[in-house]
Amino acid sequence: MPAPQIGRPAVHLAEQYIAAFRAKRHIVDPDDLAVIDAYTRACLHTDPTLVPATTSDNTDLASFLTVDAIRALWQQHRIVYDFDRDMWNELGSTDLNTVIPAGLLTHLPHFNPFIALPDPVRVPIDPQRPDLGDTIVGGFFITGYLDPAQHDPHDQTRPLFTGSHTPEATGNLALTFIASLETPDHRPVRAPDGHPRLATLVVVLQHDPGQDQTVAQMAAATLSLALNQHAMNQAITTTLIPQAVSALVYLCATNADLRPVPKTVTARTHRNNGTRTPKPVRLVEVGHHVGATLRAWHQHTTSTTPGNATPRRPHLRRAHFHTFWAGQGRTIRRVRWLPPIPVNTTDDATQTTVIPVHPDNPDSGPTPSAPIPPGKTLTTRNGRGQG
Repeated sequence: MPAPQIGRPAVHLAEQYIAAFRAKRHIVDPDDLAVIDAYTRACLHTDPTLVPATTSDNTDLASFLTVDAIRALWQQHRIVYDFDRDMWNELGSTDLNTVIPAGLLTHLPHFNPFIALPDPVRVPIDPQRPDLGDTIVGGFFITGYLDPAQHDPHDQTRPLFTGSHTPEATGNLALTFIASLETPDHRPVRAPDGHPRLATLVVVLQHDPGQDQTVAQMAAATLSLALNQHAMNQAITTTLIPQAVSALVYLCATNADLRPVPKTVTARTHRNNGTRTPKPVRLVEVGHHVGATLRAWHQHTTSTTPGNATPRRPHLRRAHFHTFWAGQGRTIRRVRWLPPIPVNTTDDATQTTVIPVHPDNPDSGPTPSAPIPPGKTLTTRNGRGQG
């Protein structure tokens, strides 16, 4: 039986990006490569003292430092999140005004993941120059971000990309968006080594671990590290950032629909050059069961709504996050995602998705439940939270 296709494009995209990052190491000056290696070690060990002193104004070197650090951090766990398209779109329209408990994003379920966008975002390189082609934003890597100047304005040490759960990062997450380049006739632009030519944009999500914020406030507090405000930057900060932050909050929710895909067990052999083959990518499907439920509901309302629709037609009330108290003595605040609520339903044509979350069995998946009674919510059963 052939392997399922779900998730394969996401895995391929992550590995394609990482291969292009690795290839960059072969085209830099040996002196610059020594600086890159030292910087990557500093990031892996979260030790700013390992950062080499350099006076280079080479912007390409700054880009190399970023992508090599991201490559090394992702390679530690090789996690790829494959979001269901309808689930991702629903998160984009989720109410962002819910107050999120301080420190929530320190409880991401996996380390340094890559999130593949279900639908890549096409952005012109320059809206005034269509002859330059487009950038195709395919996804983003999530890591921690340590900026010494945040605590000491006189500290000139270069900021570090660190692990997403590194305490020293104090809640700062770096979202590194990756885009491939295309010509005006939609042909991929490739580097001399044959790998796709990539553009990167780092956006720092500064989430104060000691202060409650709404999702909208968290998105507005992002800091772009791009060298100039080009079109890719503007499209990401105005369109993708709120949706990405909403997705991160969802991943930390107690009822997040996460299903790790069983990986094929293979021996890690040595290549001809003496290096070991990388361990397999760990693919996690996100929202695929809830997404199927959303599609069934939308299909049902479309097929049953008469042509002369009235304000009482069946519809979905907007999804939103909900904060609640949990733990012994109800002293810990958690977040759950409340899906859209069916209003004015007339039959039981749709089904909900029950998503148990068991810390002792993290691979347990969602199971279908009974049909939704008329007027009831498209809800999920909440287990105990992670972390």
